[in-house]
Amino acid sequence: MDNLLNWGCPQFIQFNPEYRLKKTPSGGLVFDPRACRTFSIDDKAYSFLVNACARPIKLTSQLTKRDLRTFAIFCNHRVVIPAISENHSSPTEVKNAESFPNTIESIHFLITEKCNKKCSTCYINHRDQKELSLKQVQNIIDNFCQLKVFQVAIGGGEPFLRRDILKILKYLHKKNMIVTVSTNGSLLNNEILRDIKSLIKSIQLSIYSHIESEHERLRYPGSFRQTLRNILMLQKQGIPVGINLLVQPHSY
Repeated sequence: MDNLLNWGCPQFIQFNPEYRLKKTPSGGLVFDPRACRTFSIDDKAYSFLVNACARPIKLTSQLTKRDLRTFAIFCNHRVVIPAISENHSSPTEVKNAESFPNTIESIHFLITEKCNKKCSTCYINHRDQKELSLKQVQNIIDNFCQLKVFQVAIGGGEPFLRRDILKILKYLHKKNMIVTVSTNGSLLNNEILRDIKSLIKSIQLSIYSHIESEHERLRYPGSFRQTLRNILMLQKQGIPVGINLLVQPHSY
């Protein structure tokens, strides 16, 4: 078993409370909050993690080879943690560890329909209608928490047109929500990124083609180079970048 682990050989292991676990008809899902992604698992792996979530599992010869392979896979993902280290003689209690049998994996929350651009592919009506108030937005976020939502993807319109965007992101962060933001990037600058860096997991930008003219035919003039500059700016700030790619017959 030493070959399965790079952590030494703990006597007990337990579910890592940073991760979320969800039951599905075909097995389960494990949500990685650091990477904002999920990966599928089968029924036996789900049962293994549920047990590790409820209490420390002692690693004994009674575990099957399949269990040990499962253990090794999730060790690499850090989904399970050693419950006994060199400095502990008893299992480490993992507080607030939960399984989420019926929760929503991700919610896309449109906080405005206002936008400073008019992309030909946009599904927003760009109506100049009254936005939700900050209090209304916070009440909706409270509902997300009650539903135990894994992550919230903030979008619009252009979310950075809202003057209270920082307050919204701070409230989501206060509620321990995993947050990503989709933006056209036209309003991003180093000052804004410094303010939101600790509040979000990633910024989502759109690239519709590696050919500048094809991309801008679907977006707006100058957007291709602007997006590339934004990617570099985000990388320098240490903020992960996600890419939204619109697949169409001519670009496929």
